[in-house]
Amino acid sequence: MTAQAKGHDIVYLAASGPRVENGRLVVHADSGIHEPADLKGKRVGLGHGSWQTTLLLPALEKAGLTWSDIIPVDVYNDAADRFLAREFDAWVGSYPFLTAMEQQTELRELIPTDGLFSHRSLWFTSRAFATNHPTELAAILTALNAADSWIRCHLSEAAALFTADDGRPIAEWEHALATRP
Repeated sequence: MTAQAKGHDIVYLAASGPRVENGRLVVHADSGIHEPADLKGKRVGLGHGSWQTTLLLPALEKAGLTWSDIIPVDVYNDAADRFLAREFDAWVGSYPFLTAMEQQTELRELIPTDGLFSHRSLWFTSRAFATNHPTELAAILTALNAADSWIRCHLSEAAALFTADDGRPIAEWEHALATRP
């Protein structure tokens, strides 16, 4: 949607199943933050422009808050470490990164993804590519489906590939992969 809003001529190719167990907004259990309304004036870590924004905005609205009522902190790969160091008050985290936090500190779930939105991944391309390369596009979509099928049947092997790439523990990746559609 962001690409379309910026005037890019894209077409959507596929959507994943809902990933309602793949993340949530959490706070430290001892933070004094008990509900979304308590986020007013607080620093909230999230990957701005991602599904994390989609989770946070309706929750803020439901609590009578707006984006300007919080202090958004753009975080990505180092988000878990920064949350643990209390550089921000709340975090829209996702697995596998939440796994380590759940093991290292006591968390309070402030906003679950379940029931709030579907958190689907979307695949898209330029209209020109879709129009001019239908055979290649079909091959790409077939490969994506094959990769998803392989991951479902080989969680440990897939987790090991991700671990080799980023160094996170295999168990964290296994959990993240097992909870995706």
